[in-house]
Amino acid sequence: MKTQMIKIGDAQAVCIPPALLGELSLGEEVEISLEDGHLSIRPLRPLLPLRTTRAGWVEAAQRMTAAQDDALLDPELTGQSEFDQQEWVWEGVGEG
Repeated sequence: MKTQMIKIGDAQAVCIPPALLGELSLGEEVEISLEDGHLSIRPLRPLLPLRTTRAGWVEAAQRMTAAQDDALLDPELTGQSEFDQQEWVWEGVGEG
């Protein structure tokens, strides 16, 4: 992926594209180093693991299912409304 170098005073900055930033967890401060001719950028202190937004949801759902604790909270709302039953027209359904 190509990116731009940006001059800031006597220094230069690397523009990290949003697509990469979304995959990283760098924080406000980073450590940079030169390793075998490559620039390496690492978080200064460890942050949360990547992609933790829904971590554990699959396991929690499996536990709920095993405990039969995954029923709807309001079973009366599972049916169609009067509008759905009488007024809604599904084009192409049941035809032909």
